Amino acid sequence: MVHRGGGDPAGVAQRVAGAAAQVSLNRSNQAVTVSVSCPVISGPLGVLPARVSGSAVGMLNE
Repeated sequence: MVHRGGGDPAGVAQRVAGAAAQVSLNRSNQAVTVSVSCPVISGPLGVLPARVSGSAVGMLNE
């Protein structure tokens, strides 16, 4: 997914991941990092983690 220009990357991530997801946004001089963590339903053996997480970094082009 490519997002250019202004906007709300954390809001987009929240809409895609769902209401139960935790979304954080960190901006530095040259980059924006969006991290998302959300609960998952464990299988019958309980081998899946209770939450999964991921992050993405986008470089600012000014």
